[in-house]
This record gives sequence, C-alpha cells and structure tokens, in this order.
Amino acid sequence: TIPTPDTDASEPATVSSAGNDTSIEKPPVALADTPEPAEPAQIDLPAVDYLAQARASRDNGELPAAADLYWRALGPDSENAEIWFELASVYEQSRNWLDAEACILEAKRRDPTSPRIANSYLSIISQTQNANRVIEEAEALANLFPGSAPISLILAQTLRGANAPRSRVVQAYEDFLQKAAPSEPGVDEARTYLGR
Repeated sequence: TIPTPDTDASEPATVSSAGNDTSIEKPPVALADTPEPAEPAQIDLPAVDYLAQARASRDNGELPAAADLYWRALGPDSENAEIWFELASVYEQSRNWLDAEACILEAKRRDPTSPRIANSYLSIISQTQNANRVIEEAEALANLFPGSAPISLILAQTLRGANAPRSRVVQAYEDFLQKAAPSEPGVDEARTYLGR
C-alpha cells in the first residue's frame, strides 16, 4: 500500500473482508484528553428527626402517629432502650397491652438495670399476665431494686389484687412506705389499707 496523508507508512493497511472493497481500515484513534464526566452533585436532604416528631405526636395525644414515628426512629437506633421504653408507653396509653409488653421487654433487655423500665414492665404485665406471674416478677425486681418505692407499690397492689394473705399485703405496703417520699403516689392508698 502506498502511504497517503490519511495513513501512516508504519501501520500496515488492511483490506476489508469483502475482498473487492479497496477501502483501508484504520485502527481506532484515541480521543484527545477529554475531562471525565462530572458526577451529579449530591443533594444533602435534611435529616428527619423521627424521635422528636414521635415525642411531639405523643405530647399532642396523637398516639397512632407517635407509634409509627417511634418505629421509624428505631430503624437506625434499634439498640436504644429509651426509644423502646417510650414506644411501650405509647402502646400502654392506647391500651394496646400486647404491643406494650413486647416493646417494654425490648427496653428491659437493652437496659436491665433501669428501675424506671422495670416499673413500667410490671405495670404492663399486670395487664397481660396472671397474678402469680406478676407477683414472681415483682418479687424478683424488688430484690434487684431494693430501694425502689414504685416497684414495692406494684408488688403490694398485685398481692392485694390476687387476694394474697393479708400479712403479705401488709408487709408489702409497709415496705413501700419505708421507701416512699410522703408525696409519692400510692402513699395514701398504703396508709388507708394499713389503717393509719
């Protein structure tokens, strides 16, 4: 082949596979340095604070909306005992006892040393479990939290509701009064039961 201005003499010319075509094929030519296509600009959306929205809904009495928002808040933070506790409280307020129990168990599993969670747990299971089970749990938690007046009160109330022997109920109410502040809920109830 004869070099032409379009071909380089150092490159062998090839004949098309058609055989009779005399056009010359050239190897692909690299494009000049072109800039890489820019990645589309990332738009940062504001983070949605589901927990704040859930609390606002709860405070406004919008319990179904609050429950939904608490579940969304749990998505990225499912190990947070406080969120589970607050969700259980929403279910408790709406008297959805089984969901309340499931959620308070999750809170209790994540923070087994919280007296507030233990107290809520007893309050909820008093609606879902039989009296013997609640008494067992209350006694165990009273041993775990010996200074907790609310747990002692729930134990006394559960014993009383289960028609336990009067001596056990009296002992539980006396234990509660030893721990409770004078203005604490349940003090009047205990004094009335004890005839004071």
